[in-house]
Amino acid sequence: MNDPKTPSDWFKVDGVDALVELALNLHWSWNHAADELWEALDKDLWATTQNPWVILRTVSREKIKAALGSPEFRQKLDTLLRQNREPMLNPPIVWEIDSDPVLAGTKLIAEAWDSGGLYQVGSFGQDKWKEWNGHFRDDIRSFVKGDEGTVVKLRNRIAGSPDLYDRGNRPAGQSINFVTCHDGFTLNDLVSYDVKHNAANRESNRDGTDANLSWNCGVEGPTDCSEIHQLRMRQIRNLLALTLLSSGTPMLLMGDEVCRTQLGNNNAYCQDNATGWFDWSLCDTNADLLRFVR
Repeated sequence: MNDPKTPSDWFKVDGVDALVELALNLHWSWNHAADELWEALDKDLWATTQNPWVILRTVSREKIKAALGSPEFRQKLDTLLRQNREPMLNPPIVWEIDSDPVLAGTKLIAEAWDSGGLYQVGSFGQDKWKEWNGHFRDDIRSFVKGDEGTVVKLRNRIAGSPDLYDRGNRPAGQSINFVTCHDGFTLNDLVSYDVKHNAANRESNRDGTDANLSWNCGVEGPTDCSEIHQLRMRQIRNLLALTLLSSGTPMLLMGDEVCRTQLGNNNAYCQDNATGWFDWSLCDTNADLLRFVR
């Protein structure tokens, strides 16, 4: 938390980390419950900026220390911090986005994580929001690769994830069903690699997730074995069929329809080269799969 933009002497003041947590949480920029805290630190500056971070960056260490020494101030801070750490059913910032007239008629799609790591798929926002269903991704991958105990989960995912969406009487279409996306293995690599191969990213293969739920079908990476190739193609069709036929809104990663590969790199954001590009010749090479998807 101590960085060049943050006054180092803050961290010698007991309780300042709680103020920093509130200041950096966007929710409190839309919810005025914390206004009196920032006003207590500098009323005029708060009236001018309405920016908690500016308040903390501007007022003196002594003033912060004095405020945190006030029982009334500290009680209010502790209460807000406790509320901040509890899941919110209807976060104000999400509601503001949902109701903004500028966004009327716009498709709103969320990857339903919050800044604290809470996963809210199935309960994020109102009906206008659709959500990337990470449970669909993980459960479909596990079933297709043959993991035990996945049949009941498969039933739920095919049926529109009623275990997630029926609780709020939300339609199955709120679920964005996918097995691959921009982040992680491509579909071809999901059936071709057991582990990530990110050495080209120059982070000693530490970047990118290790939880891929992938299976290489017997050989790691490219192979000339026709039996393994045929098995991989069947697995790709299985994954595509489950994605497209399950109740919900399907999402495909561009290139999966023609077996695009990143050679096992599951974090290729930094690869402005053939690893990250789309090879259009694959449309001819894998025309059968493209026709299957269409």
